[in-house]
Amino acid sequence: MAAIGTASLPRVQGQPSTGTRSSGLDMPHRGVTASGSADRDQLTGLPTRRAAEQALRRVVTRNGPPGDASLVKFGIDNFRYLNASHGAATGDLALQYVAGALVFAFPLNEIFRLGGDAFGVLLDGADVESAEIMTSRVLSMVRSNRVGDELPVRLTACAGISIIGQQSTPGSVLLEADLAMAQAKAHGRDRYVVYTARDQAPLAATASLAGLISDALDSNGFLLHCQPVKSLTSDQDQWELLARLPRGGQLLPPSIFFPVADRFGLAERLDSWVLDRAIELVSKHRDSGRRLELQINVSGRSLSTGAFCDRVGDRVGASGIDASSLIFEVSEAALEGNLDEISNSGKRLRDLGCRFALDKFGSQHGCIAQLKHLPIDLVKIDRAFIHNLADSLTDQTIVQSVTGLAHGLGQKVAATFVGDEETLALLRSYGVDFVQGFHVGLPILCTDLLGASLAMQT
Repeated sequence: MAAIGTASLPRVQGQPSTGTRSSGLDMPHRGVTASGSADRDQLTGLPTRRAAEQALRRVVTRNGPPGDASLVKFGIDNFRYLNASHGAATGDLALQYVAGALVFAFPLNEIFRLGGDAFGVLLDGADVESAEIMTSRVLSMVRSNRVGDELPVRLTACAGISIIGQQSTPGSVLLEADLAMAQAKAHGRDRYVVYTARDQAPLAATASLAGLISDALDSNGFLLHCQPVKSLTSDQDQWELLARLPRGGQLLPPSIFFPVADRFGLAERLDSWVLDRAIELVSKHRDSGRRLELQINVSGRSLSTGAFCDRVGDRVGASGIDASSLIFEVSEAALEGNLDEISNSGKRLRDLGCRFALDKFGSQHGCIAQLKHLPIDLVKIDRAFIHNLADSLTDQTIVQSVTGLAHGLGQKVAATFVGDEETLALLRSYGVDFVQGFHVGLPILCTDLLGASLAMQT
């Protein structure tokens, strides 16, 4: 079995050419050198999801014969574990290797890095049988090599195939491929699934929700709530912004609608909408003579490009607010495969005077390393360590350790989902800086925020 090290990895750059690899595979090198463009992935040199959406838009609108084009989505099996157990360098090596394998297997097709460990290949002019044959070839190629120098790892991958039809849209094609790949992973590693008509019911429901999200963005139909984040070490409290989507008399939380927004390319629009509302709130409080500090959730997709940071700079400059009033937070899950890009965005936001927070800390493997590499001002400990804190010696030890570690790095610590007085007392004794949860304060409509914040500060 061939061992693939850094020197033998197929690089994706320049114009089509051939080269010899120590693994025995001769792979053409295709793509361009990373330039920092939002449409080009820095690690692999491949076009990004944005470019994939543009390519799909071109294919679905050309009115070609149904079934003569498809999108194949590939994902590395157990990639999160690979990063956690062998380090980000080996994870990056795996991503580069799979990118090279795709370039080798599909020299005449458009290939994209869709985010994280996911890649997409647009097969224009290939029927479903051809797509399956080529997909099988890539899966075989991936499993036949090892990645890593000091810690060899056997790679496998799963794939989902979406056949483009007359009613397809870029969003539906991406979602179909995603659902098919998820089904392949659910059935075990190292396999592919073709999306079929029997899966149309969940897709229709998801597409309907995506339409509702888009309409709400067009009409300011989202409701914005704020939950107090109480300081235990100072007089300056904060508030976290929480978007809610009205549907059928209910308010859907982000856990329901955000994955759909992300899959249909609406996450960046949602982030921008929340940013604009946040700046309006801070400006209104400033005009009343009060300081308001807001925690704002931002998607990994927005932080993977420079456009969001540009918008923050423009909007903060135009409003004249104190940039340090804005604390942008990203969840640990969003870092997977995007650590360098998000770290760069965090640095840019801090250069603008804003603050940067890591949310749901402890929810993913390899979390300690992120404290070293990310420009973090605030660490928000995941609810899994808080909700049973009073009864769990293990959780108490972890929370104390994380608090001490973060403080040693000059970072503040927040605990979320605080549900009782005993938990609050423990957190206070550990030196935790901020607490949040129903015991501390319930979310309120942002339209009522000015009065509530005045009451908290008097």
